Amino acid sequence: PNTITYNAMLGAYAKANMMEGALAMFDEMREADIPPNTITINCLLSACKNSEKYSLQVFAELRTLGLKPTAYSYTSLIASITSTERALRAFEDMQHNGIQPTIEAYNATIATCASTVDVNIAFDLLADMRKAGLRPNCRTYTGLVSVLDSAGDWRRAQGVLETMKASHVRPDLHFFNSLIRTVTSSGPLDMAIALLQEMEDCKVQPTTYTFNTLLSGCVDYTDAAEIFDMMKAMGLTPDVVTYTGLIAACEKMPDYATALELFQEAMDVGITPDTIMFNALISACGKSKEYKLALEVFEKLSEYDLKPDAATYRSVITACNESGEAERAVELLDEMLLEGIK
Repeated sequence: PNTITYNAMLGAYAKANMMEGALAMFDEMREADIPPNTITINCLLSACKNSEKYSLQVFAELRTLGLKPTAYSYTSLIASITSTERALRAFEDMQHNGIQPTIEAYNATIATCASTVDVNIAFDLLADMRKAGLRPNCRTYTGLVSVLDSAGDWRRAQGVLETMKASHVRPDLHFFNSLIRTVTSSGPLDMAIALLQEMEDCKVQPTTYTFNTLLSGCVDYTDAAEIFDMMKAMGLTPDVVTYTGLIAACEKMPDYATALELFQEAMDVGITPDTIMFNALISACGKSKEYKLALEVFEKLSEYDLKPDAATYRSVITACNESGEAERAVELLDEMLLEGIK
């Protein structure tokens, strides 16, 4: 095998998101005294995109080998970085080395602003992008919405959609899902639901994920039921997250009877419950003051080979205390601590 052969294998590992395999392959390549090139390092950077630590090490290796980074090298590095400050440092280093940032490099840098809620920096990058003669694309605007989501600024996020339409940039499914998540989490639910019409106007088909996001913003079961009906009318298949969202809406009312019916309906259509779904049901029973029922639901976890988490224990211990089962509450607290759950 030669450099081209190893590059092809490293590229395959990168596409499969197999970082450890890619790093092991690179070690093998070096042991065989086969010289890597910039493509080799770019493949490695792509494989390490979910690890800032390893991406930085690989990028340092590129310089140790006397290889010149490309725009792709920098973009891959920036995409792995979780701090706006460090991402900007890499972006500026790219410019300092005479490499013109691409749309992808700008998009990757904007995306890092979400983790540190750097809204102004994200929009400054957008302005710089335009000054450089680059036309923002759908991914650019999706990144901006993610930044605004982290800031809880749903109004400005909706403004991004208007900017896209004025710029003749067609929103895609990922953009709409991001925007709906933003409006649902910090804005009025009816505004989030109205975005379904925008999706239709743009000929973008909602998915189960889209409706699950809307369900997460429901404060009562009436809204949740309407969203569920819309979802079914579109021929979409509900999943465990869908039913968890419906049960959680019952929890907020609270309405344990409907929550139990939904749980049974999920079982009837072949959906396997998870711990989060059980947590919502236990909480719905507890908030309805059906404490003994909450305990009965808790005991069913083991039937599905599920283990309780901190939220499960909190809900069921509260139910025990409220129903006079103090001894059982102490047992569960001991069990929780023994499992290392806090």
